[in-house]
Amino acid sequence: MTLDPRNAIVALFTNGKIGATTEYGTEYVAIQLREDNMNATITNDQVGLLLLEQIPSTTITSISIGGKTVMEMTSILGNLWVVRKKGMKNPDVFIKGILDVFENMILDHQWDIDANTRVIQTDSIMTIPSDSPELMRKSIMLTAWGYRVRP
Repeated sequence: MTLDPRNAIVALFTNGKIGATTEYGTEYVAIQLREDNMNATITNDQVGLLLLEQIPSTTITSISIGGKTVMEMTSILGNLWVVRKKGMKNPDVFIKGILDVFENMILDHQWDIDANTRVIQTDSIMTIPSDSPELMRKSIMLTAWGYRVRP
């Protein structure tokens, strides 16, 4: 069993969507696991998708005396795609809003995410070049720490 808080992160968002304001009102980006959406498809009521990539890598960082309690660290990669709607004047402001809502939701609820996860933090957010001016991309690297008791 490895530390994998991705399902709990998705569950923080109502209907699996992250909303942010545009000049047209609130628009939504779906948040899903890669294994649930291998082809990265979005529906008409969404302008984007945040995929939390498959099984994060987990590293044991410490073991307690007696060897039963293990502290683990895992890295989670999220890929954000946003389709620039026709006439969208400030897509960068919308993307910043999506990222702020995502980070703040995790920060506000990290103690509730799952019994074994203790801290989740955003390490970096990078812009990924796109071949299309209508498609904007970001990559988000998260780190989670947690404890578990080994049998």
